[in-house]
Amino acid sequence: MKSWISLTLFATLIAVTGCHSSRQAASTATVQAAADDNDFERDGSSFEKAVKIKSVREEYQWVAAHHQSLELKSQTLIFKDKKPFDVLTYKRTDGSEQKFYFDISSFYGKF
Repeated sequence: MKSWISLTLFATLIAVTGCHSSRQAASTATVQAAADDNDFERDGSSFEKAVKIKSVREEYQWVAAHHQSLELKSQTLIFKDKKPFDVLTYKRTDGSEQKFYFDISSFYGKF
C-alpha cells in the first residue's frame, strides 16, 4: 500500500512539473517569436526593415507568401555595418523591380 501511494505521488509530481515546464517553454517561445518577427515593422523594404529569417529557403517562402507574380532576377549578399543580408531583386509584371532585404545573421557563416 505504501509503495502504491509513493508511486502515485511520484507520478503526480512528474505530471505537474511537466505541465509547468511545457507552459513556460511555450510562453517563452511565443514571446521570443513576437519580439523577433515584428511583422508590422519588418516588411523587407530596407536594411532597417529586413525580415529576420533562419534559412535561405525561408526567404523564398516569405516572398511567395507576401507577394504574387514576381520573377526572381538576382540574389546578392551584402554586409551593412558588418551584418550579413541577402537582397533579393524581383521583376514585377509591369517590368519594374522590387528588392527585399533579409537579415541572415542567425545562420550566415555558422555551417
